[in-house]
Amino acid sequence: MRMLLTPRFAAPALIGACLAGLSALTWRKWTDAWLDSGRELYAAWRLSEGDVLYRDLASVHGSLSPYLNALFFKAFGVCFDTLIFANFILLAVSLALLYAIGRKLAGRWVATATCALVVALLGFSRLGDMGNFNFITPYSHAATHGLLLSLSAILCLSFHLERPSNVRIAAAGALLGLTFLTKVEIFVAAAAACYAAVCLRRPSLERRRSLFPELTLLTCALASPVAAAALLLAPRLGLNGAARGVLGPAFYALRMGVNPNPFYLWCAGFDNPGLRLAQAFGAFAKTAGFLSALAIADIWLSRRKAGAAASWALAATTAGGLLIGLQLWPGLFHEAALGMSFLALVVVIDDLRLARFARTKEANAHAKMSFLFSAFALGLLAKIILNTRIYQYGFVLSFPAVALVAFVLLDRIPLRLAAGGASGGHFAAAMGACLVIWAGSVVRMTARVVGEATVAIGSGHDRFYDVSSARSTVEAFALIEARVPPGATLAVIPEGLMLNYLTKRRNSVPYGALLPVEVELFGEPAILAAFQRTPPDFVMLIHSDTSGLGARYFGRDYAQALAAWLQEAYEPSAGIGAEPFASENFGMRLLRRRKK
Repeated sequence: MRMLLTPRFAAPALIGACLAGLSALTWRKWTDAWLDSGRELYAAWRLSEGDVLYRDLASVHGSLSPYLNALFFKAFGVCFDTLIFANFILLAVSLALLYAIGRKLAGRWVATATCALVVALLGFSRLGDMGNFNFITPYSHAATHGLLLSLSAILCLSFHLERPSNVRIAAAGALLGLTFLTKVEIFVAAAAACYAAVCLRRPSLERRRSLFPELTLLTCALASPVAAAALLLAPRLGLNGAARGVLGPAFYALRMGVNPNPFYLWCAGFDNPGLRLAQAFGAFAKTAGFLSALAIADIWLSRRKAGAAASWALAATTAGGLLIGLQLWPGLFHEAALGMSFLALVVVIDDLRLARFARTKEANAHAKMSFLFSAFALGLLAKIILNTRIYQYGFVLSFPAVALVAFVLLDRIPLRLAAGGASGGHFAAAMGACLVIWAGSVVRMTARVVGEATVAIGSGHDRFYDVSSARSTVEAFALIEARVPPGATLAVIPEGLMLNYLTKRRNSVPYGALLPVEVELFGEPAILAAFQRTPPDFVMLIHSDTSGLGARYFGRDYAQALAAWLQEAYEPSAGIGAEPFASENFGMRLLRRRKK
């Protein structure tokens, strides 16, 4: 027991306790029955059976994550538990990387507190009926894997900034190349930060002529995993097909950037940019005012020679005020989070200033390491830049920004106060209380939502629990088991690959989801041609209002040609509820291919 209380073991013990407590609270209640987790499970299952990505399974993401998950299935068995436990390990590794970075930038205890905060806010949270936005059953494993690889690249490059080494910069480049094989937006944020940090030179300390070889080595190392992925896929897809598959996600991301879907405009806050910008800046200004008041309190207490009791009193007063504020204003922390992008920008500018005017080589290296992380945090917020949040995509996109908030509040500002003659400790104590209240509010909300997740779906090692709206998944599962013979192929429209995975009915076409975004990206003619070439034995139509993605109903507002072909080629077999896509009432129809 005494060993666990030593500084060496206290950090992993505290972080491990947070992981254990939150996993127990949310056990098997992380997943949404209809949405993206089914795609992740289905892809891993099919690849483990010999299907080929980009040929048998269409994808807008990189190849690394689905094949890694397929490898896990091969090694440990095809079941949900395999990915759950793999993701627990990967979350622990991500936290270890964050701890290592945080220890370099802010010290052991701040790094420990930061990891605990990240676990509470992002690791297991479920802040609404929709699941999948957590690290255990993420909506996209490419996102969580990409974050882990990015943190690894940043840590490698931070070692290089301290002691230049070709091995370290090559390792950072290779990790960036692997990140490219996950999600493009994460790669862009990490690569931009790494290249900027390498270019951030101080002539009096380092020779400019060493810059070109470093950038060349970083770029060559980055290209190596990308080229290797194409070569590994080439025997099945041909060299041209493999190159299109590996580079395709970048082109899809570019297309979405040039012609964004309304949903992604909302995600970034560009649906109403003027209003969103005003809200984000207003949130930042209010937070800055609050922090200034606490900084003034720290200075005043320091002048009065106040001790630890004053720190505890200030922390208790701050916590009490926040608790009262949450009762009057439940969205307090949600609004405060809107200002994270401005905070990251301020820190980036401050790091650039520190790097330029550092008096020692060590101070310069530390400023560049801080810049590397803060630039990554700012870049990763780009997808939600004016609508910054910790829920939905924010669980992964705000990961470094949340850590940056903790570094600034618990270390940077207190050190600046101390350098000016104040204590800094009073401010840090108050900030610790603020972060505890923030974490507690998120855990409390998660507990309320998972308490309502009582509908059991699947069985054995595939079982999970969802909210009452998921009862339709149970009904659909029973209908498929009764009407679709084992070995028959099945397409669920517009989405529902979880049903394919749980019933082990393969989809004969590569396009597992036919939401407006996928139909726009892949093109309706290509999708229709795939259905005509290898038509599934059965099609299940499940009512879904996809207005938020740009078109309301399948077959009426988008994909009309595909819907017309389905009507000609299939006949009704069974149904539950109302006719899908005909009214606001929910219903499902199972269609059987017509006999010729």
